[in-house]
Amino acid sequence: MLSMNAFMRFSHHRNPPYLATPAGSFKRTVSFGYWTPYLPEVTDALNEFYITNPIKDVIKDNVIVLNEPGLAGFLQRHYYDSVAVDTLKSIGDMTFFKYRLVNSSVQQAEGK
Repeated sequence: MLSMNAFMRFSHHRNPPYLATPAGSFKRTVSFGYWTPYLPEVTDALNEFYITNPIKDVIKDNVIVLNEPGLAGFLQRHYYDSVAVDTLKSIGDMTFFKYRLVNSSVQQAEGK
């Protein structure tokens, strides 16, 4: 999961902007914004990974967030009691984050 800005920057490294996006490109990379979350390929990929709410589900084990270190506050205001974010890796301007619940009782109460 990544912001639209990070998605565009990442996409330009993967595929030049003057070429069409190859089929299958959105299977493992989902943008938080603009129109891409509603593409059939994206909704199919989200269903395949059991993601029903892309923001709320960033705490799932199978979700990594690119270049969005500030979601913990939002998640704590709207969904969970305590969320932590870990930096997995940084490559140039891209940083990979993993969000997780800090309190396991909240995780169990949510049925995760």
